[in-house]
Amino acid sequence: MTDLPPPAELHQITNNFMTRVLILLGLLGLTMDMGLARPIEVIVYSKTSWYRHPEIARINGYLATLGAKHDINVSITESADELSARNLKNYDLILFNNATNLGESLTVDQRKPVIQWFNNGGGIMVMHAGIVQNGTWPELIDIAGCDFHGDSEFMEARFLVDPKAEGDPIVAGKSKEFRYTA
Repeated sequence: MTDLPPPAELHQITNNFMTRVLILLGLLGLTMDMGLARPIEVIVYSKTSWYRHPEIARINGYLATLGAKHDINVSITESADELSARNLKNYDLILFNNATNLGESLTVDQRKPVIQWFNNGGGIMVMHAGIVQNGTWPELIDIAGCDFHGDSEFMEARFLVDPKAEGDPIVAGKSKEFRYTA
């Protein structure tokens, strides 16, 4: 049995996590030579070619809502045409939201502009299963530094909460040591 918090608490944890993601996106904007004269432009790509997480649509909507609150323009797509060199020049960041096995849904010619755009200073962020490529896109795997090899067996893990993090909402309600099975 897992030690999951109640739904309201899970929503708060997710909200805090997504806020941190958007803060990171904001920091990305500060490090770019664009100042903050314009909003950060993010394209979220969530097409899958393998397992499709049921929450992808909700996450996409959530990213768009939070982006609007933080002056980040978020475009959502599952169309490979949106990843063209002509279109990508309008974006600061691609966020792959659980977009699995992209090497199967994108041709080599569709992948090339993404890598060129990245090599010219574009940012790539990957959420959860977005790095599950199963060897289908070697250049993205190189950028990420890892790939999915397979699900692990369900095992119990022991977590120790760093005393400096005790006030953080992500560990709210947890004891200094707790166990979780996944």
